[in-house]
Amino acid sequence: MPKPRFVFNDETKNSYGFIIPTAGISLERFNKNPMMLDSHYNSTWSVIGKWEDIKTEGAVLSGAPDFDSDDENAAKIEGKVERGYIKACSMGITFN
Repeated sequence: MPKPRFVFNDETKNSYGFIIPTAGISLERFNKNPMMLDSHYNSTWSVIGKWEDIKTEGAVLSGAPDFDSDDENAAKIEGKVERGYIKACSMGITFN
């Protein structure tokens, strides 16, 4: 089964009512440790995997999940992705 890809940003209006230009997103810090977190909770126990093959194509920023299958919580979430119950992710952002 091919790895799913998740869109982090696509320059459409988000649920907060604004647009984030993909070209303005700095991945420098993120690429050093591309953790995938459960529920935006920034803690080592909420790491469920890492992001791979992160790329920008036009206005779309995307990546492929690599779940930590040895972690019980991560394995459950991975199963939900594989079965089609989870089809999207949320990018945690901060503004300067």
